[in-house]
Amino acid sequence: ATEFVGAAFSALYKVLWIYPIYCISFVLNTVMYQDIADAALALRRPRTLNGARLLERLTNEAFRFLLNLMYIVEMYLLSYVPMVGRLLYFVHSCWLASIYCFEYRWVHMRWSCYDRLDYFERHWLYFAGFGFPVSVVSFICPVFIDVGFFALFFPLCVLTATGAEPRPIRLAPRPFRRLPIFLVVQGAACLALRAFERRLGAPGPPAPRPPPQTRRAPVAAGDGGVVRRAFVG
Repeated sequence: ATEFVGAAFSALYKVLWIYPIYCISFVLNTVMYQDIADAALALRRPRTLNGARLLERLTNEAFRFLLNLMYIVEMYLLSYVPMVGRLLYFVHSCWLASIYCFEYRWVHMRWSCYDRLDYFERHWLYFAGFGFPVSVVSFICPVFIDVGFFALFFPLCVLTATGAEPRPIRLAPRPFRRLPIFLVVQGAACLALRAFERRLGAPGPPAPRPPPQTRRAPVAAGDGGVVRRAFVG
């Protein structure tokens, strides 16, 4: 009876206090993180507007959401691969951390999903290193400590991302200069989005734009940057 009462109080404490506070903090942090990134980027350069139409922007955001969702699913499926599953999961976790940190900068610059994917795949090694520290913490700490650590240091990671200047891999063999990390998830997301659009009779996903490396990359710090982890905002 004593154990049941203790477990019941513990569950009530989490349901009525911990989880609501976590959800509220998550929503508020998501809004404030974008404000932090916008303010930092505004100091470095004027906002870049690509004149995208509302429908195109909505399609891009829907495609981005599908990509993130399917990437997370792929990441968890890879963890079941014998022998190397945990390693693959960890590496993808590092990339996911970088995606979350840099996405605020890309949203501010209004890059399309194709621009972001092309840029990420050409700098895959840098992004793996950028997300490494927070991913390590997420692997060795309990969930609540991990979440608290992430909430505390993620704004710093976002600020670092606004000034980072990733450099493409030039000395590696050609197949490693661009790693098709999103090949599977991009194909699956395109198929899902096209199937949904056929049912609605809407236009297809936005056409690819010129690779973002033709644009000038943001200047300043960050090449050795700190890092991330988490689940999207």
